[in-house]
Parts: sequence; C-alpha cells; structure tokens
Amino acid sequence: MKGFFALFYSSFMILSASLAWAETPIADRDLSQNISWHYKALHGITGDMATDGERLFFSDGSGNLYCLDGETGKLQWQRAFDVLLYGTPAVMKDRLYVGSGAGVVYCLSIVNGTTYWSKNLADAPDKLGSGGINSSLALHENALIAANLEGKVVRMDTQTGEERWRFKASREILSSPLIAPPFVYVGDHAGIFHALSLDSGKRTWGGSSGGPIDATPAYSNGVVYYCGWDGVLHAIRVKGVTPLWSFKADGAATTDIVLSEKRAYLGTSSGTLYCVGTENGASLWSIKMEGGIAASPMASQDRLYVPEQSGKLHCLNGNTGEEYWSIDLGSNLVSTPVISKGSIFIGTMDGSVYSIKEGR
Repeated sequence: MKGFFALFYSSFMILSASLAWAETPIADRDLSQNISWHYKALHGITGDMATDGERLFFSDGSGNLYCLDGETGKLQWQRAFDVLLYGTPAVMKDRLYVGSGAGVVYCLSIVNGTTYWSKNLADAPDKLGSGGINSSLALHENALIAANLEGKVVRMDTQTGEERWRFKASREILSSPLIAPPFVYVGDHAGIFHALSLDSGKRTWGGSSGGPIDATPAYSNGVVYYCGWDGVLHAIRVKGVTPLWSFKADGAATTDIVLSEKRAYLGTSSGTLYCVGTENGASLWSIKMEGGIAASPMASQDRLYVPEQSGKLHCLNGNTGEEYWSIDLGSNLVSTPVISKGSIFIGTMDGSVYSIKEGR
C-alpha cells in the first residue's frame, strides 16, 4: 500500500466501498471509442493490478480475488477470502502470490486459483490486522519476500513456502520490499531504510528519513531511491553506500517511486506529481493534481499514466508533463493500473475495471 494513506487504509476502504454504490459509473457511450472492454466486480477495486501477459489479476474491497482474460475481460475465476488482500499480486510462471490482512501468504494456481501452499507470518494471528501484510510481495527466482505490520521481513521458498530467514524492524512495515540482488530494500514506519542481504537477511546497511517510509523504493543502475513522510527523495549509490543527492517535495510520499529513463516520478500528500532528474536530483517539472494522488503512476516509453484519486486517468508526456489526454472514469482511483500489450488496465472504487487502448 502506498505512502501516507497506508496506515488508514482498512477503514478508508470500508467507507469507500459503501459509498461506491451511490456513485454513477461513466456512461458507456462516452468511452466507446477508447474502451476495449468493461467488467463490473462485486465491490470497489482496492488491490493493484497485475498481469502475466494473458490474464489480469486484482482484488476488491471485500477480499475477492479475480482473474480476467486480458483480451476479452471475461472472468476466468474468482476466489473469496475472509480479509482484504493488499498490494499487487506477484506472478511467476504458473503461480500467483498474494498477502492478506490477516498476515497469510498464499501461493495459488493462476489457472483456477486453488492453493498450492499458505504460510501465516503473524505472531498473533487471532488479533486481526496486528500482523497483517499491507504491501506487495517481492519475487526473484526462488525467493519470495513479504513484510508485515509486526515489522517482519521474511524470505520464503517460492515452491514450498519454507522460510529461509527473517528480519525484525523496530516498527511496522507498510512499504513493499524491493529485491535488487544482492540486497532486499525496504523502509519501516519508524523512518529507517534497510538494505538486507538477500542470502542471509542480515542488515548490511541502511539510511533514515524525517518520517515513516511507507512508499516502495526503486532501483536502477546501481542506485536505490527512497522517500518518506518528510517528502525527501534520497538517491544512494549502493557501491560504497554513497549519497548522491536528495530532493525535497511538498508533502509526504503517497505513491511508489517510479523510474523511467533518467527520470523519477513521485506523488505527494499535497496532490503534486513530481518528475525529478535521476542524474542530479533537479526538478524537471511538477503538476498539481487537484483530485489528489493515492495510486502510483505507470510509465510506458515516453508516456506517463497518472490515476488521479478523484477519478481521472491522465496520459502525460513523461519528459515535459504536457497532457495528451484524460478520461474521467466517474469513481475514485486508489488502485495502481498496469500496462500490457498496448492496453491500460485500471479499476475504480465503484467496482469497474476497464481495458483502455494505450495509443489513444
């Protein structure tokens, strides 16, 4: 879950899901030239989207997990869980991995959603939410990494779920872990940034922030980026653990850090979207989104797709911030979209899922 809103996510989702029924979906005729298909889920779309190139996976505000055919939008399978599923489903070959608000990691078949294995990471599973997994899982080869609200970071075997190691932070973790061998990077709610050995789980080095680090970090070309509630984006060269630059935004990070070419994109609690040059940390452009930003933008070549919380999806020039087009989907957007085979898949808080042609 992203940044500033993560700690309050559960209560917000319950309220938003109930309000979603009163919202009016955008008329089909208004989007007929741009929408490939439309699917209506049972409740508001709260889980981020994932795809394996053929199928689309996401969850809603009542713990339902869906698998749709990416080309047609036809439901392939649906599975109900007792609690919310957070973050982005992780896909590898024939398996799908999700974490639940009760602290359970599930390994499922992408074909029919049946369980291969499950593992409860919570020390107090009877206290709902105390050990919940409120972020995405990370995958690399045979390593599956999960982090929870008890401050644990756990490496499991992707095939069996067997635990390889665990690390304990001082506070809860809402940031999604990032694997960039030989390290696992993750921030905690105490404002401490951790670089853990992928092999052993030992904390090798770290950093700090002026507030909780709930946004997912990013990595490219030997440099890792992280940002906390103080709005300071840090760039650290991993070799020698050398700080390269820092950039001060106007609010807490509410999105993941998104990298494309020599640019980093970040949304804040003030509703500002920033484009920062990764070479020197200079601001290249910024845009005030009046409807707020809770879901992370998605970069595709020179285009940037930005879900505004109030319901508009914007397509921007990633270099200049110039808007190519926008679509008002008629309901709040808190779920990060995904792009595959020329289509943008996005879900709204009224339970609508759209496939939008990227080339519009």
